[in-house]
Amino acid sequence: KSYAFKDGDIILGGLFPIHEFLSDQNCGNIRETEISLQLMHAMIYAVQSINNRKDLLPGIQLGFQIRDSCSRDTIALKESLLMLTRPDSNFNTSLASQYKILPSCANNNSRKYNNASQKRIVGVIGPGSSRESVLVSDLLNIFRIPQISYSSTSDDLSEKERYKYFLRTVPRDYLQVRAMIDLCLHYNWSYVQFVYSEGSYGENGFKNFRSQITTLNLCIAAEYELAQSAPTHRYDTVMSSILSKSNKAKVVILFCNWGEMAKLFEAADRANAAGRIIFIGSDDWTTNTYYMNSSNYVAEGSLYFQLHGEYVRDFDRYFTQLTPYNVDRIQDPWFNESWQANFNCNLPPATENICDKSLRWTNVTGGFTQGRKIIYVINGVYAYAHALHNMHKELCKGKSGLCSAMQSIDGHLLFKYLLRVSFMDIANSSHVEFDNQGDIKNGGYDIDNLQKVNKSYISRIVGIWLSDDLSLRKDTIQWSIGNSSHILESECSQPCQEGLFKIIKEEICCWVCTSCISKQYFNYSLSQCVDCPINYWPHPNRTFCIPVDITHINLRDGISVILIIFSIIGMTFVAYLFYVYRKFNNHPTIKASGRELCYCIMCSSIVISINCITPIPKPTISLCVWYRVATGLSFSLCYGSLLVKTTRIYRIFRHSKQSLKRPSFTSPKSQILFVSTIVIIRLLVVITWVGLEPPAIQREYYDYGKEIHLKCKHATTDMIISTSIDGTLIVLCTVFAFLTRHLPENYNEARFINFSMFAVIIVWLAFISAYFTFKVNLQPVMLAITGYISVMATLLFVFVPKLYEIF
Repeated sequence: KSYAFKDGDIILGGLFPIHEFLSDQNCGNIRETEISLQLMHAMIYAVQSINNRKDLLPGIQLGFQIRDSCSRDTIALKESLLMLTRPDSNFNTSLASQYKILPSCANNNSRKYNNASQKRIVGVIGPGSSRESVLVSDLLNIFRIPQISYSSTSDDLSEKERYKYFLRTVPRDYLQVRAMIDLCLHYNWSYVQFVYSEGSYGENGFKNFRSQITTLNLCIAAEYELAQSAPTHRYDTVMSSILSKSNKAKVVILFCNWGEMAKLFEAADRANAAGRIIFIGSDDWTTNTYYMNSSNYVAEGSLYFQLHGEYVRDFDRYFTQLTPYNVDRIQDPWFNESWQANFNCNLPPATENICDKSLRWTNVTGGFTQGRKIIYVINGVYAYAHALHNMHKELCKGKSGLCSAMQSIDGHLLFKYLLRVSFMDIANSSHVEFDNQGDIKNGGYDIDNLQKVNKSYISRIVGIWLSDDLSLRKDTIQWSIGNSSHILESECSQPCQEGLFKIIKEEICCWVCTSCISKQYFNYSLSQCVDCPINYWPHPNRTFCIPVDITHINLRDGISVILIIFSIIGMTFVAYLFYVYRKFNNHPTIKASGRELCYCIMCSSIVISINCITPIPKPTISLCVWYRVATGLSFSLCYGSLLVKTTRIYRIFRHSKQSLKRPSFTSPKSQILFVSTIVIIRLLVVITWVGLEPPAIQREYYDYGKEIHLKCKHATTDMIISTSIDGTLIVLCTVFAFLTRHLPENYNEARFINFSMFAVIIVWLAFISAYFTFKVNLQPVMLAITGYISVMATLLFVFVPKLYEIF
């Protein structure tokens, strides 16, 4: 027969992948592993266990009809259709005859059958893959037959509007994706590539992954969709693209069916990808080493997720004692075929290579291992049993056996009972309960590591994920070839060093490291450097700003005392000069020196002496205006007067060699006019400067932002222009003073002016080199002292000789 059958009062259907898929609608050879056979026998074992219990479905025997899906959705659909017909029906009969033996569509919450003697399929266990369950569920929905899958994890199947009677004993892919994300975050794999298979399983897995990482530091470098029927060059192209991005994205997540994974491993082998990437596989990755062919060494060190299934010890006892000589061929028509394939021997009536009668499943190549999905198949059967038991208690009022109310079981009503079941599984590990979508409430995943031991591959459990809790035994993990103890990094950008900050690019996982300038801190919400508010300075870690003490020169500071003393000395000396000049106003020496110009020099010296104390008080706009105007005009008045004085002397003595007539424009009025012109020009420059850059208070941070010093704002360009004007006057004075150095002894004033100009030039050269190297809080002091010293030098060289002559 093409199906397994056991008669009973209530019949459950089962769909399991016994054979490989060949082509079209045909199955190929039997799977050369006992795992698929274990799944089918898990259902048989569960039915037998339930039938042997007296507390569950008393007086009622469960039966089953199990068919082979060949891991193909179209074959699963065909076998499901046959399951709904009489067991001995042939699918090749006419469509009309098939329709007659199908159950009629439900009407008014009841379902009738064309033949009352037909054994009813009240529910189905399986099929395994999501792709198969999608088609089978569409068919079973028509007849309101519940379906419990032991392995279909696609999130699409939770849509109750379409898959109304679908349930599952395994967690849906949404949880598997969460487990994958937790694993990536655990190892700081923030930049990954994603490969998924065509169909609801892979496509929904990718959508779930992409939606769940939107708020996490995890990005997808590239995604690829693969179909099992795709040509070889398509797999080679995908692998080439994966390797081209593996300099940063070394982790490749495979949310594929095993067929696509195996072909991708072959492509990786051809591309010599071993050791260059890490595969993270979904639960369709086979744990059976039989399927690990020579090309799968490229997957060595990979991690993959498997459904966490508790071990059912009694099932091992049941299954390992089965042999071709004690198995019921009606309940399992494929057992002998699987036995011969697994042990590579023949059973009678063959005459060659006869199987040893002492063989047991424990002798199978690689050793016997219980499949992890065994518990899920058993849970599905027990869920039907508990639902039917609860239905029986309510409808049959404790009567043993089937009562009339359960002779025709309504699938819609059975589905409601299924949603309400709650029982401890056969391994006593957890409660089995369904939510309103038919999804199991509890579930987890084992994390396996593909390891090479003694030239063969084994699958070792190295961790577990349960209820958002990831636990890893890191010392048992073996990584990829050439990196057995080294974990490959998979990130778009390296962490920034201390003092540098991330500037996010197109993706949250990719950034460039940058440093903020002195007055900025890094704003993580804006992902950029931001200026600190006024009177604040960045904290040493550059993540926020802290208030800063505002300082200025205090009267109690030593420098303030020095400035005040300088100012008093200067004003006292100028006042003394005024007194002397007024008292001896008609003295020949004073008259010959040009009284008017001397008074101009004295006036400018008074202003500069006053300016000497302007750095002491707290800066204000008025004070800044005064300092800017007074400094510029006083220097122009002082050196403009000296320039006019030296040019007058030069012109007089130069003209005397040619004519006894006095040269023009040498009168006191003419000299005042020349000085006034120079001062007015400087005034226009100052007014223009004030207009272009209005006076303002400037905050200068120093000592790494620990203090703020207030000073009047001076642009470097304006300082250069102002210094250039004063420098030009000084240089011209020096030139004309030098030209008149050989005058008679009684006209040696030009010589002293020459000395004073040399002294002033030395002072200003020292000032220019020192001004920009001094601390910002001392720059106004430096400027004031320099101006004071230059003027005092002028007073000493110009006026002290005259005082000597007067007295």
